[in-house]
Amino acid sequence: MRLFLTFITLSALSLPAGAENHWAYLPPAKPETAIREGENPVDAILEESRKKAGLETAKPAPPENWIRRAAYTLTGLPATSAQIGRIKASPDDATWLALINELLDSPAYG
Repeated sequence: MRLFLTFITLSALSLPAGAENHWAYLPPAKPETAIREGENPVDAILEESRKKAGLETAKPAPPENWIRRAAYTLTGLPATSAQIGRIKASPDDATWLALINELLDSPAYG
């Protein structure tokens, strides 16, 4: 117990002046932001921050870029020409979901 109290005392003394006002030491507070129906609160907070900074949301990547990025991210391997051809021919939600599931089912995933 004595060692524990010594540790706590030394920890408190080692904080720089004004550290108690650092964001890491403040209790969490619920942000004041307008959240639309069905929207993720994190997306609303990020959108508000982007607007304050004068930034715009990036446009979605073209389908062939998207599958290349997804393949490298999920498997560490390049997308096959068949995968690129499928997403170019039919860039709909069903194809995107099928390709993601294919990448997740790959032995290279993870």
